[in-house]
Amino acid sequence: MRPRRGGVRRTGPVTARALGRRAAILATALLFYYGFVIYPLLRLIDWLVPDWRPGTPTLLALLVLPLALRIMASLFPLDILE
Repeated sequence: MRPRRGGVRRTGPVTARALGRRAAILATALLFYYGFVIYPLLRLIDWLVPDWRPGTPTLLALLVLPLALRIMASLFPLDILE
């Protein structure tokens, strides 16, 4: 019996190699996301308020909130343009 087009789909436990590959892809995606979202925001704040020194809760909020809001927006879209 020939495998389906696109190869064989394996079902079973996730191996450590596959988990490592997924973690690397996720880390790369998050690096690019935060590089385009957070870094310019921090540079703009530093330019506008030179004496601003964020604490741990502020930095944690800046790292978590954009991604959390993005996920919430995709799960619960607002239909205000209809």
